[in-house]
Amino acid sequence: MFLFFVVGCTSQEADTSQTIGDSSWSLEVCNGQEEAQADYQISNIEVEGPELRLDVGYSGGCGEHSWSLCWDESFSVLEEEGTEHKQIELTLLHQTNDSCEMFKTAELSFSLGLLGEDAYHIIMGDRSALYEP
Repeated sequence: MFLFFVVGCTSQEADTSQTIGDSSWSLEVCNGQEEAQADYQISNIEVEGPELRLDVGYSGGCGEHSWSLCWDESFSVLEEEGTEHKQIELTLLHQTNDSCEMFKTAELSFSLGLLGEDAYHIIMGDRSALYEP
């Protein structure tokens, strides 16, 4: 006697994107000693009103991920075409213990209220944006 089992599979593309901007986080003052625990890639950076929006890619899919945006309160002043601009470097920290390796994307949103009324040229790795309150 032979038994045959037919197992069906459906091909379905996994949703690997996530919008986390619904709950905006705030820029934090950090001492510059922090290091990101998990890798990520920033594909886009833009300022919309008082918020910095980041598109990031990272490995995961099985666990929680937390993000924070740090500034050490330092800045440099650049002069361009007779105008001075303050330039700051921000650091995105990504913490997780997720061991899965699916490539995920997320849209992150951070309030820049901590920067006050001054305009800043924001640098994050090889990406930049202009904050003008």
